[in-house]
Amino acid sequence: MNPDPIVKEVREAGAKLAAEAGDDVHRFFENLRRVEKKCDKPLVREPVAKSSWRRPGLWLIAENAIMQSKPRRSLTMPVIARFYGIVIKIYFSQSEHGVAHFHAVYGEFNGVFNIETLEMMEGDLPLRAQRLVRDWALQYQQELLQMWQTNEYKHLPGLE
Repeated sequence: MNPDPIVKEVREAGAKLAAEAGDDVHRFFENLRRVEKKCDKPLVREPVAKSSWRRPGLWLIAENAIMQSKPRRSLTMPVIARFYGIVIKIYFSQSEHGVAHFHAVYGEFNGVFNIETLEMMEGDLPLRAQRLVRDWALQYQQELLQMWQTNEYKHLPGLE
């Protein structure tokens, strides 16, 4: 799996913030709330349980907060589909993203899927969610490629 460069950057930033907080989840989120005040939009929500602190999905909450607080670029990923609790998003900056791909978020889990091969390049989505995402993407693969190539957002139906 080739790591997505933005995911890598975000994870490094998250690890740095975690180290600054002494791996204390509550202090970590207090620090993010300070960043949130500077951004004029909500970025932080508390994790469900302290035991989930080391789960990869919890980092998504922190990653979102960290990346949205960076003024150098907008990382808003439009939601293009929703089904069975899975949210499909796509980010249109190919120059920073390389391979054509989309993101699937299922609760605290996520996956980055190659549009051409439908392989999960990175992430921790459960196998059942991966199968559902692939089934959906197979139906809309041409539309996904077109969106990637034209940078034009289009809402797609969910999996039936």
